Amino acid sequence: MGGHGGKTGSEDEGRHRPPVVNAAGIGAIGRYSIEGWVEDPGGRWTVAGKSLREHGNHLDLPMATRKANTLRRENPMNRTRRCVWIVVTVGLFCLLGTATAQAETLAWWRFDEGTAGTSPTGTADEMVDSSGNAHHGQVAGTASNLVYGDDAFGRTGAASLSFSGTSTTVQVTDDSALHAENAITIEAFVNYTNTGGRKVIASRWGDTPQRAFIFAVEGNKLRLFLGHQEVNPDNSMGTYTQASPISTTTIATGQWVHVAATWDGTESGDKAIRLYINGVEDSATDTFNTTIAYGPGSYPIVLGAQTAGGGSSFSGGLDEVRISNVALTPDQFLPNAVPEPSTWTLLGILGVAILSVGTRRRRP
Repeated sequence: MGGHGGKTGSEDEGRHRPPVVNAAGIGAIGRYSIEGWVEDPGGRWTVAGKSLREHGNHLDLPMATRKANTLRRENPMNRTRRCVWIVVTVGLFCLLGTATAQAETLAWWRFDEGTAGTSPTGTADEMVDSSGNAHHGQVAGTASNLVYGDDAFGRTGAASLSFSGTSTTVQVTDDSALHAENAITIEAFVNYTNTGGRKVIASRWGDTPQRAFIFAVEGNKLRLFLGHQEVNPDNSMGTYTQASPISTTTIATGQWVHVAATWDGTESGDKAIRLYINGVEDSATDTFNTTIAYGPGSYPIVLGAQTAGGGSSFSGGLDEVRISNVALTPDQFLPNAVPEPSTWTLLGILGVAILSVGTRRRRP
């Protein structure tokens, strides 16, 4: 095992620990694992079981001791590989934790296309659907009635969309892929300014039988309408069923508030509509024992009003409007479901920290 010489005085002063290994004479210089170390009566060290890095001192071992112990060089890239593995693994677990919510997201409008203080252009597909399902929205009406504002999360380079209470809305072309019939979650961040009457966040509501849902702030409270219109074989209207709970909790004005409504009408679901304000379930509820009926027509989803022609128009900021075809739980609501880039950075730092602690050489 290389070289001759003993421990230096500084190594032995009050610390009583073995010297480090100089790899000269035993092959390529690097990091080595040896099965253990003990100090013999003669003041020399035998080594086994620890990883040591050479610092220029020599370890003088009897030949018998050298042969009795196993010396194995460790690849200096192993630590880097472990670091990468940890970070990737943590990242994958995070992705798996969010995949369920994202896979069931039908549409998600973040309004990040513009800059605060500017208005949309009114071009087709301007309001991007961030779910990846291409249900993009377009301004209907006078684009200057809408103004981009500060992002609800405070992200740099992102935005929200402010509605002025006029008939100008954002509309999304109807698609059967948007029809959440057996379960639904609708959520958004609202910065509400007008406290009177009903102000609709999102709706798919029109002439009978196209009355599926209305998600709104009403009298400073949160409300969800769900509807089912039966159509008879002769196309006449049959029984109409509706549920419309309204929260007991008041929504604060002049600040960003997360609002959500869920309904689980699946066979295993309890058919209950639940309302949430800032992730806290409200005491108000209702039961809806049928399916959400979207009707045979092609009425659009409207953001910012009750119908395509306006009515009950929203006043204030909207951000992160998302529709899912399952009843999400509060831990799956935004922003919990999607880590921001800063979160990935923190996860990387955490992975490196775990690696450093786990692989650091311990001294006796």
